[in-house]
Amino acid sequence: MPKSPERREYWRKKFEGNVMRDQQHRDALERMGWTTLVIWECETTDAERLAALLRRFLDGANQ
Repeated sequence: MPKSPERREYWRKKFEGNVMRDQQHRDALERMGWTTLVIWECETTDAERLAALLRRFLDGANQ
C-alpha cells in the first residue's frame, strides 16, 4: 500500500478487486480441468529457484 494517505482508499479497492478477479480466473481455469500456479515477479529474479519451482509444479501436474 502507498505510504501517503492520498488515494490510499483507491489503491486498497484496486488491490482487493485484483485479488478477487485473479481468484475468479483461477477458479474458472480449475473448473475446466487446468492446474494453476501463481508466480510473483519477485520469484523470477533467481533463475535456479524459479526452475526448481516450475519442475516441482510440472512434476506434480504429471502425476
